[in-house]
Amino acid sequence: GSAFSGTVKDPAGAGIPKADITIYRRNAVTKLDPQKAKADDEGNFAAPLEPGTYTIVVMSPGFTTRYVGIDIKPDAPKQGMSIELIIGHIC
Repeated sequence: GSAFSGTVKDPAGAGIPKADITIYRRNAVTKLDPQKAKADDEGNFAAPLEPGTYTIVVMSPGFTTRYVGIDIKPDAPKQGMSIELIIGHIC
């Protein structure tokens, strides 16, 4: 499988520590449990993913939940991704 990695950042470009990342595989033949990952103190995360199409849900308290679709190709180089979360409004 490919390693998928990235950084969760706030609007100012700073890493968001301990953000929660949930990875859902789309078009899976069987209903797979989502993979969970957690960002470190700098907002960096990594997860081993097989080639395919995924929806990544990134959550952190005080920020708006972000949904990101990604496509992992079998021969893709290890890709790092930057995911920006915007400040959420507390209702």
